[in-house]
Amino acid sequence: MSIVGQQLLDWRREGNFGAITYKKGGKEVVSKLDLAAEQMIKDGLRQLLPEHKIWGEELGRDSGDLLKENFVLIDAIDGSKNFLAGNPLFASQLAVFEDGVVVWSIVNLPALGEMYIAIRGEGAFCNGKHITPSVQDQLDLALQCFGIGHTAQDFLRLPLMIKEQLAEPRHYGCAGVHYSFVACGRTDIYIAAEAAYYDAAPGLLLCEEVGLRFCTLDGDEYTQSENNLSLVVGNPALISQYKALRKQQTS
Repeated sequence: MSIVGQQLLDWRREGNFGAITYKKGGKEVVSKLDLAAEQMIKDGLRQLLPEHKIWGEELGRDSGDLLKENFVLIDAIDGSKNFLAGNPLFASQLAVFEDGVVVWSIVNLPALGEMYIAIRGEGAFCNGKHITPSVQDQLDLALQCFGIGHTAQDFLRLPLMIKEQLAEPRHYGCAGVHYSFVACGRTDIYIAAEAAYYDAAPGLLLCEEVGLRFCTLDGDEYTQSENNLSLVVGNPALISQYKALRKQQTS
């Protein structure tokens, strides 16, 4: 992944993005560099993990059952608009699934020089050093990050969910950055609208391995799945306060 990250930086310096298109019915951009980077990662994975099937954002998904077979999920350029605009907050990431569970993952932030790796049961690391999350225990003082997707509705809806305790809202435009930052303590709590599994799976393992907790946007217990990626991530104290706030709002 470090080779791919360096290649992305080189390509961006050259500025040769080619034609930039939008995915059908959406606002997500796709350039030839998204395709080229994903192909680089796929070629490496075919040699490293030949028995694993691959699901990439741009080049598609091998046939098979994610819950029963070995898969690798790839998001070669997460935060493509940031990448194309020269913003350093983009990621190249992957998650390795075995029997339906992510066993290890990588979130590479090339422009920041940071490589995050999570290994189930062994912890989460940045450039080889253990990372730890924030210990902020007051929701109204927390640095709050929102994954607002691509709609104005979510931009308005998510912060209003905690309007009584809205404090320091942030949005970085890249799921890999969002999850990495909450896992390493740069963000205190992350409140996310629906995303694709290849956006979220790598970072979710980072958060699990540093002891963060999860709940749904409504404050209920959260169960991770391919079609359930609207959630809240934070330390136990903040998740407890978020749940209490949402319960109070709906009672």
